[in-house]
Amino acid sequence: MLGNTPPWNHSGHHGSIDWIQWEIRAAADPRHAEGRQVAFYAGDDAGAKAAVADVLSSFGFAALDLGGLRDGGRLMQLDGPLSGRHLLLQDVG
Repeated sequence: MLGNTPPWNHSGHHGSIDWIQWEIRAAADPRHAEGRQVAFYAGDDAGAKAAVADVLSSFGFAALDLGGLRDGGRLMQLDGPLSGRHLLLQDVG
């Protein structure tokens, strides 16, 4: 986790959207001269994935869809092949 302890929601529990927002606020600017920081996401709901991609892109990340939760989730879970990887996407053109 970056920065201080994330804020708790009104119920005293920590929601996943709260966590994502806290992590994004605490992170440095994802746009670099070399490219944009890649943010992976996965899910089984096309509408939800589109919303997540829009949010990530609005913060400057290069949103990369890894597919469904079964396969994409495994790729980015702790100890998965993409876990802890910091990648930049170079925009060409």
